[in-house]
Amino acid sequence: MIIETEHLIIRDFQEKDAVGLLEYLSHPRVNCFVSERLCSEESALAYISNTPKELLRYAVCLKEDDFIIGDVFALREEADTFNVGWHFNQR
Repeated sequence: MIIETEHLIIRDFQEKDAVGLLEYLSHPRVNCFVSERLCSEESALAYISNTPKELLRYAVCLKEDDFIIGDVFALREEADTFNVGWHFNQR
């Protein structure tokens, strides 16, 4: 999936996103869930490749250089209920 706006691209994760993903998901102010906090590029790659099938998760990137600045996600909890959220780099 790809959605483009004037300044952003929302797309599926790619391996090249690991460095940017680590930059913001290792920071406690961005990610308050300790179980999801990343500590290495390897853990970022695992995060990208091990997305559960029931979780919709997409990279949000700057259009000018395709660098990841955050992600958005949604998880269906019940037939009529979704849990939605996002993480964005502080910088």
